[in-house]
Amino acid sequence: MSTVVDRCAACGTARAADERLCAKCGSELPALPPDPGTSPDPAGALAWSYDIPVLNNRYVWVRWGWAALLSGTAFAVLLGTPLVVMFAAGNGGVTFAVKVYAVIALVAGLGAVGLGLFAALTVANSVTTRFALNPQSAVATTSEDPSAAVESAASLLASAQLRNVSAAAALLLPASGEAKWKDVRRAEFDERRNVITLRRRWHHPLRIYAPPETYGDAASFVREHAPATALRPDR
Repeated sequence: MSTVVDRCAACGTARAADERLCAKCGSELPALPPDPGTSPDPAGALAWSYDIPVLNNRYVWVRWGWAALLSGTAFAVLLGTPLVVMFAAGNGGVTFAVKVYAVIALVAGLGAVGLGLFAALTVANSVTTRFALNPQSAVATTSEDPSAAVESAASLLASAQLRNVSAAAALLLPASGEAKWKDVRRAEFDERRNVITLRRRWHHPLRIYAPPETYGDAASFVREHAPATALRPDR
């Protein structure tokens, strides 16, 4: 939907953001002010955009692995325990219990990985993200909300009841966020994959992806601003 930014000086007709001539009288409208989102980066900052791969991304698979392990364990305990209590005595005791827990954990783990694959295919195996390093923090911002894309795809396949499932799937994609340098507990440099991982207390790590020609400048920036005790050597 167009956004009204001002009015025509000649006739007072409301002007939409995409108009250059007045829709009523045809008078030329003044140039729009620059979009704050496209303003130059502040002094001392480094910024770039990068299409983060998903299916061929080692760090995304680690994320999926942890999701599979945690969801498998949780569902095995929640669903397996009542089954074991009700049926273990007459079905082999400990052996039956182990099988129940293992089957439920395996199914739940595969479900978590399946959600990740669904999310990756929905965004065409790429999440476009803008990275900005400034003297205060490192920021990663997705140019398009992956959760919206995943939810739209889920709605095409089934009813709106899948919204919670699609939201969970979107969480398995590369995450955006901000890491203030003072909060960084560990900075890890993966020169082979051009990825810098900033680990923060009580937060998921923020991963900075860079093209080969930008990685060196980004690594130098992080080494300059992150706490010296947090730095780890290149891998």
